[in-house]
This record gives sequence, C-alpha cells and structure tokens, in this order.
Amino acid sequence: FHLGGNREAKETVRTSELGNEQGRPEDSAEWEKILENWVDMQNTRKLRRLWQRGIPNCFRGRVWQLAIGNALQITPELYSICMEQVRKVRETIAASRTPGPRP
Repeated sequence: FHLGGNREAKETVRTSELGNEQGRPEDSAEWEKILENWVDMQNTRKLRRLWQRGIPNCFRGRVWQLAIGNALQITPELYSICMEQVRKVRETIAASRTPGPRP
C-alpha cells in the first residue's frame, strides 16, 4: 500500500479516517497474514477493504510504518540527536527573548 501520488490510495486513507478507529477484532487474523506478506499484499483490494474498516490498535504502528516507509532512514538515535538540537535551539531563542538588565 503506497500513499505517494496514488489517487485511489489517498481516497482509501481518507475513507479510513472516517471509519472505525479500533478496527474489527475479527479482522486480526487477516491483518496478521497481510503483515507477514506485506510485499505481495500491499496493493490488493483486500488490504484496501481492511484499511477502510479500520486498523486494530495492535497493528496500527506496524501498518503505518510499512505504508509510509522511511526513505530518509531515520533511526531512533538520529531522531534523539535531532530532538536534542531542537531543544537547544529553543532554549537559545527563549533566552534571547528574555529581557536582560538595561545599561
């Protein structure tokens, strides 16, 4: 299931946003099979149908990771480094906005 530029895929996502947030418990076995065979199943009607009915919480993170991908190959470590840099920049900006003693 690829989201980029595919009009049908985008419509599927839009429809699923309106659907059941929890997914159907009876679909769990089908989701497991799809995740085991993602490459073969990612562009099937079966996946679109299940997506529209909702992704069970226990599968949601993995499904979104596979659907969206990680083209930038951001690791948890790189993410932490970037977030630390953001924190430092925010501190610097906040400090520059704090009025200091006037001469």
